[in-house]
Amino acid sequence: MNKLPLVPLILVGLAVLFMPASASAQSKVCVYAQHGYSAQARVVSGDWSSDWTRVFDIGSGQCIDISNLADSAKYRIEVQAIGGGAKECTPKYGRYAARPWPLVYFTNGSTTMPNCFLVGE
Repeated sequence: MNKLPLVPLILVGLAVLFMPASASAQSKVCVYAQHGYSAQARVVSGDWSSDWTRVFDIGSGQCIDISNLADSAKYRIEVQAIGGGAKECTPKYGRYAARPWPLVYFTNGSTTMPNCFLVGE
């Protein structure tokens, strides 16, 4: 039985658990490369978009601060596979609400057919 997909979930849980209070009070979106390709991500809301994150390898990720979004602002997460295609994460749109924990997205698929999905809220 392959237990590798559980490793990122455990790491995310530990990261949130041991996150300093000042950092956890900010609303963030975190994207982790579960398997398949190295990637970068950004948040888009209306005419605003965050900068692309640094490239993150399989088994790692990057978080994006979205606390500057207005309450209930509609946004989407975009992932770019390095050397391949781009993909909007599912669900396609989220609504901003301040929370003490990050929203977590995982990438999977391949360089030419990347995928990205919300793990849970």
